[in-house]
Amino acid sequence: SLVQLKEMWEDPSVEIAGHGYMHKNTVEDITLGVDALKSHFRDCVRKNEQWGFASPGTGLDLDYYRENKSVLMRHGIVYTRLSLRYGYHPMLNVLSRKISRVLHAPFFYKWAYKDTLMDRVEDGLVYSVPVLASVLVNELMGLVGLAVKRKQLLVLMFHSIVEGEQQRDAWDYPAVKFRELCRRLAEKKKRGLLDVVTTMDAYRMLVKEY
Repeated sequence: SLVQLKEMWEDPSVEIAGHGYMHKNTVEDITLGVDALKSHFRDCVRKNEQWGFASPGTGLDLDYYRENKSVLMRHGIVYTRLSLRYGYHPMLNVLSRKISRVLHAPFFYKWAYKDTLMDRVEDGLVYSVPVLASVLVNELMGLVGLAVKRKQLLVLMFHSIVEGEQQRDAWDYPAVKFRELCRRLAEKKKRGLLDVVTTMDAYRMLVKEY
């Protein structure tokens, strides 16, 4: 309900971002979606509120994005979240992903997604690692460990968190594994090894440092 969403809005550990009004990657649809959020939260939105946008299916054409970035900025949309970032060895990354899906070995998972880790934000683009239902907590924690070692940002992208009997497809991450991941992250956070923040907070920190 809208009441529950407003309660989430007031929680500093939660960010509500745009995703397009009709899941399109056009400027019109992106801004319409964020404008709808502004309307829903008009009692909570602060002046000059900043917003993020998660591209549906990472289908946003980057040339189109750069041509229209000024329009997004005028609507307060300061960053756009995409999926993977490919580095110098994209074919090896693809191969590592395929191997990791079979062996579930943290080494291959780290290799497959290491290029998506970030230490700066360029052109307002934030990259993330899509997490499928089959991914083990140990694989994710291996990538977390690499991010900690490199002092880089890791954004994990979950489509949905569901209880086992509600799982419908490969994008529904089991709640039991998600709770275990949260427990292990909380332990590392308690020891001062990492911080868990929203994408907007991470974006602001990287832009400030850069």
